[in-house]
Amino acid sequence: MHTVELSHDQATHFLDLIESFRKGEITRQSLRNRLKLLEEGANEHLWELFLMRFDRTEEDAWNSY
Repeated sequence: MHTVELSHDQATHFLDLIESFRKGEITRQSLRNRLKLLEEGANEHLWELFLMRFDRTEEDAWNSY
């Protein structure tokens, strides 16, 4: 398991961006670009984290358990 280290502000912004994407307020490309900007100066790859943990349908998420 990989542990992600983010500041509180980064984590909040990360989750807000994912919520905006799920609501259809921003596109997938916009989400990717914003996550790339958010991770600048950090050692974390937020786009990859999104793909691994959040880029699933609800059914897929349940099937993984």
